[in-house]
Amino acid sequence: MIETFLATINPMLTLFICIVLGFVLTKLKLLPENASKVMAKLETYAFCPALSFYTMASQTPAAAGTANQPYSAFLARFET
Repeated sequence: MIETFLATINPMLTLFICIVLGFVLTKLKLLPENASKVMAKLETYAFCPALSFYTMASQTPAAAGTANQPYSAFLARFET
């Protein structure tokens, strides 16, 4: 039961820390006015595709024994 709780609280805590960090940086005027637009574009065009690629690469059957090297296992599937 504690494993389920920890598996749930870790992503939530990470998200909360990111929200608080963004709030504090904005209040201290360390982020420019258009930071939210830039970060939204980064998320859409860089972070989400990278996360999708990493997830697919680490979940392939070829990557079963190579958990530390998901990209090479993913690319190995396409070698001739």
